[in-house]
Amino acid sequence: MTKKAMKPNGKHLKEEDRAFIAESLQAGSTFKEIAKLLVKDPSTIAKEVNTNRVFQSAPSFNTGIVNLCIRRKGCQEAFICPPEDRGQHCRHGCVVCRNCNELCRKFEKETCPSLNKAPYVCNGCAKKRVCRLEKYYYKAVTAQRRYEERLRTSRQGINISEEDWIALDNFVTPLIRRGQPLSHIYRIAGDRIPKGQDLSGFSCTS
Repeated sequence: MTKKAMKPNGKHLKEEDRAFIAESLQAGSTFKEIAKLLVKDPSTIAKEVNTNRVFQSAPSFNTGIVNLCIRRKGCQEAFICPPEDRGQHCRHGCVVCRNCNELCRKFEKETCPSLNKAPYVCNGCAKKRVCRLEKYYYKAVTAQRRYEERLRTSRQGINISEEDWIALDNFVTPLIRRGQPLSHIYRIAGDRIPKGQDLSGFSCTS
């Protein structure tokens, strides 16, 4: 996980960059540290991770039951389901029932607060192996596949060479990063944009 810092550039992230991001997140590196070595703005790394993180449902472990209620510890609720749906397991309380979260009016989902702030993923979390909550991970292979799919979608139906595409990218992307709306870019550079080209794909790539 070694890279030589260089002068910042506005080029898109490459496959090896995404692999480096995943490796760095696993090691606990911050967006600022990753950005410095990739010669990017930290916001670019944050956007990349947020856009391409992968959801993982909560594990059931040995019980076979997934209970995400924030009140599950010490819960005394019982017999909340209709009588005809009750069984012998009900004597243990609703907390161990697979229908608990769906039927209980007091249900409040517990989520990890760390997922609402950088790094937004569980890659480098020391507790991920024993955590029973829903998770998000940044995976380089998935991120690259999603990027390529967005790129294909943005080029769909447009006959443009690779060189012209790169030139268009180098012109449009800096304008978008400076906050220029797409409508304004179309208006001031209509002669440089192929007819029918959708620029929305540029705004979601990094």
